Amino acid sequence: MIQDLETLIKGGLKPKDKIEIIKIYEDLFREFWEKLTNSLDPTTTVFIVKRALKKTQEQHPVLCNLEITETGICLSRLNIDGVEIKEIVSAFRELATNLFAIVTKLTGGIIMDKLL
Repeated sequence: MIQDLETLIKGGLKPKDKIEIIKIYEDLFREFWEKLTNSLDPTTTVFIVKRALKKTQEQHPVLCNLEITETGICLSRLNIDGVEIKEIVSAFRELATNLFAIVTKLTGGIIMDKLL
């Protein structure tokens, strides 16, 4: 999954690649969500993801339309018109980093070992 993204980036990104990048991150976040909810309850997972998203949105307002429910992260409402591909990748990477940091901080790294 991440290798697909790296291949896209190394090959030179084109505007149509925005959708492919979103699909890659959607799969990544879906997998992360499933693994996290296997260790924690959905309500706790929602709280963690919302906290990470709020922190990320401060630097990356492109993520303001993300929807988080007890079933996962919905990227379909994301408005990417006029947004540079580099910004989309940067925003998703920052969100993933913030998610991992919060889970690690809250659990002392115990759950992160199960997720990776």
